[in-house]
Amino acid sequence: MILRSVWLTCTVTAIIIGSVICDEQCLPASCGDLHDIRYPFHLKINGTSDPNCFSHPAELLCEHNRTILNLYNGTYYVLAIDYENYEMQVVDTGLLRDTCPFRPLYRLTSSNFSEADPYWPLSYDYVAFFDCLLPVESPYYIRINCSTNSSSSSSTTYSYVMMGNRLDDLHDSCNLASIIMGMIWYDNSFSFIRDELRRGFKLSWDRFPRGNVTTTTASKTHFLHVFREFWFWISIGKFEKLAVDH
Repeated sequence: MILRSVWLTCTVTAIIIGSVICDEQCLPASCGDLHDIRYPFHLKINGTSDPNCFSHPAELLCEHNRTILNLYNGTYYVLAIDYENYEMQVVDTGLLRDTCPFRPLYRLTSSNFSEADPYWPLSYDYVAFFDCLLPVESPYYIRINCSTNSSSSSSTTYSYVMMGNRLDDLHDSCNLASIIMGMIWYDNSFSFIRDELRRGFKLSWDRFPRGNVTTTTASKTHFLHVFREFWFWISIGKFEKLAVDH
């Protein structure tokens, strides 16, 4: 029994020491404009990760000099990492493309996140994208400066973007095309909204922030996100339909 205890102690010690040694040998990585990528992140370049970084739990990819985070089946470019505040700035890859209509490739709301996730959004509003069969005359519907003609018909689709706190009037001819989280003050300029969205949004990678913020506070933050989203769907009258269809 004593020999077994000694063996277990030595084994655990070896694992811990080995992990520390590997962690010390895990050098900071770079990808494009991002330098000094370090714990908790490890960088996979051309499908290969540094074997010395196996203890770093968060994986980022480096492709075409772009740092990429895969999040809920979505692909996001990492624009910045703040190690002091445990935050990162990411952007939907679709928002950086010159496509018509301008919109993200992926939907992302607070319902995607859970208490067990390592990431948590630091944005509290929504930005919604609509496709409408008819023009909409409303100061809250910001026209996306292009129109798309359907290849199967001669009809034209009018595309709009709207801030989450203005979603109180959904027109009958409009369908919700996409929705993302954002931190944008209301502005009636499409170019301003586009440029702000291309700056991305922030994610926290510290589930329980430092300082005096407790687990209870983190749970309250999660509740506020869910509460805001519930009223968002209610305000556009499609809560049940979208819950079923999507």
